[in-house]
Amino acid sequence: MQSYIFFIFVLTLFSLSSYRVVKTDIKTYKIVTISKLEKLDNLDKWWMYFTPHQAAQFYRSPTFNKIKIETDKNYLNGLKTSQKCLKADIERERELRRGIELLSVTYFSLKHGKYGGNPDPNLNVYLDNAKKLWLKVVNQAPANKWTDSFDGKHSGSTCKNKTGWYEGDITFRKWLSGAIPSYNMIRADLPTRDRRKIDTWMRDIAAQMWNDRSFPFKHNRGVSRYGQAHLIALVLQDNKLFETYFHDSERGFKNKFSSFFNFAPNPPCNKLIETNLKGLTWEHTYKTGVYGRTAIAQFLDTVSIIAFTAQNGGNKSWDYTKTTKPDFLKEMWKTWYSFATKDRKRYINWSHCLEHNKFGQTQTNESNLNDEFWFPFALRDRRFLKVKIWGTDDGISILRRYRAENTPLD
Repeated sequence: MQSYIFFIFVLTLFSLSSYRVVKTDIKTYKIVTISKLEKLDNLDKWWMYFTPHQAAQFYRSPTFNKIKIETDKNYLNGLKTSQKCLKADIERERELRRGIELLSVTYFSLKHGKYGGNPDPNLNVYLDNAKKLWLKVVNQAPANKWTDSFDGKHSGSTCKNKTGWYEGDITFRKWLSGAIPSYNMIRADLPTRDRRKIDTWMRDIAAQMWNDRSFPFKHNRGVSRYGQAHLIALVLQDNKLFETYFHDSERGFKNKFSSFFNFAPNPPCNKLIETNLKGLTWEHTYKTGVYGRTAIAQFLDTVSIIAFTAQNGGNKSWDYTKTTKPDFLKEMWKTWYSFATKDRKRYINWSHCLEHNKFGQTQTNESNLNDEFWFPFALRDRRFLKVKIWGTDDGISILRRYRAENTPLD
């Protein structure tokens, strides 16, 4: 009898070892069965886009229905585009990037807002379609098919029937604030096999970004590559990998704020702008307004997602708002709010001067100063929500506004 009781006790312990406790947004607990292999995965240590509680709040907001309508209309019946490659700003890349974010947000918000954090058959269509889009990315753009060419041979028409990334760091840079962190909302609920396939691809891409030192951190393509590596490490919940990246003296984002944004404009274009402004990048000193703005967007998108993660389960020391001198941040935000409002024309004229001297033609226009650029500024200062050309009524712009309006300022 005693042997039988001991056997039952051991069997019970073994069964319980197949479970983990998950806290939901309504502060209740549920037991979720997972396999032995899944125990090795890092799941739900921190949040990068919405917390479960924030997702439930979003579900109850009027904004949610707008997102769901767009998602249901455009992303539940496959993609409209057929290109096999992924290249910056071709329609295929835009459709994948937007679809992944919208499907993930809709799924996570329904899960925690309507179903109390529990599985429900009605959620499957959103999770399955988000998974399919990620797997399309994985299959179309393996890390070993990376082409970095400026020779004009990889335009949208010529890469139409080829697989791979073209100028991959440029292609992926617009995924920083949306598509990459949105994976955090679906990853734990994906079938193990699919999750591991996507995770492996992400690790390979992060290694590709991190190990290629063709561009320094201060270059727009350098900060793009290293930013993507940082966020991939976070979305994989890999603390060790993230800390390795973050603390790297050359490529890490720790305490880089004041050095990255502390360049003065050079002659002859410096005559058009104040020379002691805080918030200008190395690209602004010699190249163009477009590339300078791009470098700023990529840096701020990265550190903003890292800061959100730090505040929602991560390490507080990752938060740039706590580790950067407040006076420097204040002056930088002052510079760009001025460029967003009363000195907008001045900024554009200065950018045109840089571009004309470098390329013989201008590139910057007012449409560059849109919600995609202002979003990380608005996360800290909501005055930026009111600047000209904030955005349109499409789902991604609506989500940027909602996140900026509802992310705690401290």
